[in-house]
Amino acid sequence: MSDRVAHLSSISHQLSGSAAAPPASLGIPMTNRGYQMLVQLGWDEASGLGANQDGTLQPVATERRDRSGLGARRFPRRITHVERTPPAGNTPAAVRRARRRQAQKRLDEIGQRLDRAIRESLR
Repeated sequence: MSDRVAHLSSISHQLSGSAAAPPASLGIPMTNRGYQMLVQLGWDEASGLGANQDGTLQPVATERRDRSGLGARRFPRRITHVERTPPAGNTPAAVRRARRRQAQKRLDEIGQRLDRAIRESLR
């Protein structure tokens, strides 16, 4: 085994090397300027955007149209960001909102029944 191979395979060399950053689950590299700006503002991948941090977690799907100029061959359009999360109705935030609406509706119905009962008793 040559000295170089021995050095490259040594544990000290492997630990001293900078490991590449793990890819973002969003499909956007961590080196992307927009990603870096969001992280600097306190955003993390697990939370959504918006005041309640329950906004969309995935980038909006965009259609790429390669344009090369006059006479260039046409390229097929393709989606640049693929949805990787369950449909919006199945996210934990959406389920919480639906349950909250149902609970509020039940409370409203109980309140209306109480109001009717009080009015009936006062007649």
